[in-house]
Amino acid sequence: MAKKKAAIEPGMQVRIRPGATMPEYESLEIGGWAGRVMEVLGRGAKQTIIVEWDNPTTELIPAEYRNHCELQGLFYGMACVAAADVEAPAES
Repeated sequence: MAKKKAAIEPGMQVRIRPGATMPEYESLEIGGWAGRVMEVLGRGAKQTIIVEWDNPTTELIPAEYRNHCELQGLFYGMACVAAADVEAPAES
């Protein structure tokens, strides 16, 4: 019997799936980035997850994207990504 996928919930540590891009900056690949779930919005195919990036990930954020965020009034330390692009790290 197949295991049921655990629901992503606030407070969980998550990682972004390989090949995913930043929704508001499509040229930025974010696969492998990690952080903590702050909020889960919506349901089904339109569900989105607000993730606050962890320190190692924040250090990887390119200056070009940081500048883009500042010009747009966005906070680069967080992102709202499609739930399909978010996975909980494997439990050890």
